[in-house]
Amino acid sequence: MNKILYLQLLMLLASVPLLNAQCYPERHSTDWFDAWVSCDPSPSPNAANGSGHWILYDLQERYNIDRIKVWNINDPSHLGWGIRDCKVQYSGNQVDWFDGGTLRLEKGSGLNNYEGMEWMDIRLPEARYILITAINNFEGSACFGLAEVAWSAEKTVITNNEDRRLEGVLEATISPNPAHQYFIAEINTAPDEEIRYSCSDLLGRTLSVGQFTAVQGRYLLKIYTDQWPTGQYQLLLRSASATITLPVFVVR
Repeated sequence: MNKILYLQLLMLLASVPLLNAQCYPERHSTDWFDAWVSCDPSPSPNAANGSGHWILYDLQERYNIDRIKVWNINDPSHLGWGIRDCKVQYSGNQVDWFDGGTLRLEKGSGLNNYEGMEWMDIRLPEARYILITAINNFEGSACFGLAEVAWSAEKTVITNNEDRRLEGVLEATISPNPAHQYFIAEINTAPDEEIRYSCSDLLGRTLSVGQFTAVQGRYLLKIYTDQWPTGQYQLLLRSASATITLPVFVVR
């Protein structure tokens, strides 16, 4: 069952539950100091982004997030500060970052009955750290702001030991398994080791292939399966010191 995670933007780099103490809990204040505001760019936690205006959430545990709701800055004098377009990225370890897409946000109304945007679909599997980076705002000013973000999320359950295969120093866990839209292979190996992977059906036909370097000895490999028919597949992982094969089941 999904749970709603309400995160206020009053504290940078913090995840703060919102207590529903109002008669209309989805309404938001019209004061700008009840929002997150950034007027000076700073280096992003994802080094590939460079510097910018960003918010990083640490959810403390991993969640599969499927929807997002946003309240933009709602101060009538600063509605133009509100983020118009933003980039969403997520990670399980703050080392390997995945693209969660770009969102187009609505401008705050400036009214005291403002209840934010409608829920939007988003796919952030195995997400502990969520990075929102502003692309632009509504007036082209130097300041960017948001009021509040809520997520619809399901806590990640790590698969049991029957889904683990260990040979030498290469270890991997697949979740979810069976998969529907995608699966995540959580791979542990020696630091800075290059891993080659391929995923094939039982007839030996390759559906996905590639390679990566496990910089800190840990890597989250996401493979989409939404175009694969129902059946059993095999994920092959090969390092310099070991090779493992894990079964993957896909259901439609």
